[in-house]
Amino acid sequence: MSYRPLGLVKDMLGSMGLAITYAYEDLVFVEHNAFLLAFEEAAVGLHLNVDCPSEEADALVERATAAGAAVDLTVVPRGRYELTADDDGGTLALRFL
Repeated sequence: MSYRPLGLVKDMLGSMGLAITYAYEDLVFVEHNAFLLAFEEAAVGLHLNVDCPSEEADALVERATAAGAAVDLTVVPRGRYELTADDDGGTLALRFL
């Protein structure tokens, strides 16, 4: 993707009953933090939070993939991520697993 179609992502999430909480560079943080999206060359990578229960993960990926397709976005599952706060509480660490 030569551009980042944030509007399409917003529409996709809206159809799922979710909203963007924060966008930074190529990352889109999603309401409730169950997953985040990363803009890639020709798709949007979906990373599930390590705290998202496995029994809910498949259904969530399926919903996101279908919602993305409805707005012409290719959503590809890319694994999990962990978001932790440092001891000082002032910074967050994002780690892709």
